[in-house]
Amino acid sequence: MTPLVLWARSCGLASDILVQVAERAGAPSDVALIIEAVRSGVHFSVTEIAQFFEDDQEDAAAWVFTALLHHRFGDRPSLPDLADALVDSGLDELDLIRNIYEAESPAQVLELVSSSQRSGTPD
Repeated sequence: MTPLVLWARSCGLASDILVQVAERAGAPSDVALIIEAVRSGVHFSVTEIAQFFEDDQEDAAAWVFTALLHHRFGDRPSLPDLADALVDSGLDELDLIRNIYEAESPAQVLELVSSSQRSGTPD
C-alpha cells in the first residue's frame, strides 16, 4: 500500500468523499491536496476543487496550502506567501502536509521544509 493510500485512509473523511476525490483528481498529488482542502473546511465541493486543479494546478495547490495553514494556525497575513513558498519548494505534497501538521508555527513550517530540502528528500 502506498503512503498516499495509507494517509488517505487515516485522514478521517467519510469513504464516499474519498471515492469522490479519487474519481475527480487528475493526479495523485491532487488527491492529497483535495483531501486537505475538504479537511480544512473550505466551502467548495470536491468537484469544484478538482476543477480548480484541472484549470491551474499551481494556483490550486497554493490555495489549498493557504486554507490548510489558516486552519492550522489561524488568520495571519503571511500565510499566502508561505503557501507560495511551499508550492515552490518542490517537495512532495504529503511531505509538505506532514510538515504543516508537525510545526507549531508558520515559521517552523519553513524550518521543516528547509531541513527536508537539505536532507535531499528522495523523489
